[in-house]
Amino acid sequence: MKGLFRYLFVVQYNYRDTAQAIRARVALPLISSIAILGLIFGLFLVVASLAGQDLRDSAISLGGIVIPGLIIWSAVAMWLTQRGAVSAATALIALLLLTMVGISLYVDGIAPSPLLLIPVVLVYMGLIYGARGIVLMTVLTWLILPVTAYLQSEGNLRVEAQAFDDLLQEALISAQTITLSALLLWLFAWNLQQALARAAQIAARTRATAATGQAISRLLNVNELLTISVDLIRDRFALYQVQILMVDETRSYANLSASTGEVGQALLTQGYRVPINSRTAVGESVITGELRYVRDLHTATYQLPDPLAECRSELIIPLSAGEAVVGVLDILSTRLGAFGEEDIEAMRIVANQIGQGLQNARLFETQQRNLLQNRRLFLESETNLREIERLNQQLTGQSWRQYLSERHGEKFGVRMVGNAAQAEEVDWTPAMRQAVERGRAVSQDDDTGQTLAVPVVIRGQPVGAIEVKLPPQSINQAEVRNIVQAIIERLAFSLENIRLFEQAQMAAEREQHINRMTAQLQGLTSVEDILMTAVSTLGQVLNADQGLIRLVEYEAVSSDQSQAKVPLLPTAHDRPLQSGRTSIETIIPGTVTGQKGQD
Repeated sequence: MKGLFRYLFVVQYNYRDTAQAIRARVALPLISSIAILGLIFGLFLVVASLAGQDLRDSAISLGGIVIPGLIIWSAVAMWLTQRGAVSAATALIALLLLTMVGISLYVDGIAPSPLLLIPVVLVYMGLIYGARGIVLMTVLTWLILPVTAYLQSEGNLRVEAQAFDDLLQEALISAQTITLSALLLWLFAWNLQQALARAAQIAARTRATAATGQAISRLLNVNELLTISVDLIRDRFALYQVQILMVDETRSYANLSASTGEVGQALLTQGYRVPINSRTAVGESVITGELRYVRDLHTATYQLPDPLAECRSELIIPLSAGEAVVGVLDILSTRLGAFGEEDIEAMRIVANQIGQGLQNARLFETQQRNLLQNRRLFLESETNLREIERLNQQLTGQSWRQYLSERHGEKFGVRMVGNAAQAEEVDWTPAMRQAVERGRAVSQDDDTGQTLAVPVVIRGQPVGAIEVKLPPQSINQAEVRNIVQAIIERLAFSLENIRLFEQAQMAAEREQHINRMTAQLQGLTSVEDILMTAVSTLGQVLNADQGLIRLVEYEAVSSDQSQAKVPLLPTAHDRPLQSGRTSIETIIPGTVTGQKGQD
């Protein structure tokens, strides 16, 4: 039932033409109503006849002829409307109604029933065809009614003949009444057409505004946004000249940034700009942040440049990005007072969209700059990090070489055979050398079993290696590597901690020796005591075998250009010392030099 109702009263076809769509929405309910009324009237005649009611022969004849044709005709018109042929459907219904009027006049003559049917046809013609339908139906009324009166007076109709004068008077009165109704209907139809035309314009303007805003929202480059915006506005709203002026950094001028057509290109080439002050509409709009509409440019206090001399009206709307006015949308027309309220409101919406687009574009450009800056900083940080890692590796290697050299004579190796482990000198095997050189685990298989060598790495610097020999088919190689790698990671961590701890202790001991030596020297009052104490303390601290201290004597030497103090060598105080294995020679002032003895 719901589907039948939708088919009778709701247009299913998608009409692209707005006028055709409106005509279909008006015609379909009328067609369905005519079909339903015809069906009801036919059922009434059938029921009345079966009930024995005394009906006029004319009614029976009208029902038998008109009702079936009315239903069939309406069904065909309805089918055409739902298939997109609304023009053919409305023409069929108009022909049907005119036929009904003709049949009614033939059966009843100048009588109330046909005279009441004519206004119905008049209304239908006015709604579907507008003023043309009203005029056509009015002319037909003035032609048909007098002719019907004459035919009825001559007895050529089925109704009883009457005096021609009486029938003509009644026909003329009816025609005048219908004409008055037609005039009122024409006024209504004219207003309806104006409203529909205005609605169509508003709909078109709304679609243009939405399409323009959608296109603008996708643009993230400021120059591209301005150029495309003026072209879109001019094309979609059929305007003469559209341009955008942007406020400079000093807010002294509004510079032309985008314009349309050859005129716009000429102005851009000239570097057209407008001073921001109250003497120009552009400057006043920028200052106040409100739009300015000049209906007649001939009465304006300012003059446009020569390429725009033909313009008669101008609409200026400020462009706001946030709370600041960053420019204006300048629209010009060659017509006087060309912009109505709807046009101004549409342009205001478009200007707001451009302002939002400018804000988004500038924000995007700022984000892009920040992204590039962050990327550059990231690359610099990555480079610095790699350099720090390289320096750490280098420093770690140097620290371990120094640490091991200071432990000369100590055994840094462990050998395990079976379940017994012993610290001893361990030679580098080929597998261990390969593991250290490559910086990764090395596996070798032979008839005696499997040899796995893994480097001991501290901060990327290999400082040793572990070699494990396994019998054939003992356990999975991957599992062995995982176990050895886990042990080596903990071993490397512990070794580094021990090295740092011992070096910290050594540094603390050296600092204590220096502090004690400094305290001893500060308590002495003669040069000889200071020298003797210094060389003795150095001998004890450094385990020196012999030490010398020499004080340099100076003599003034003159020259033509400069004077300087130069040392005379060798005048010295020698203090031998026999207390160790290391020989040290010290010159004051100068540098400390020494040579370590070998065991």
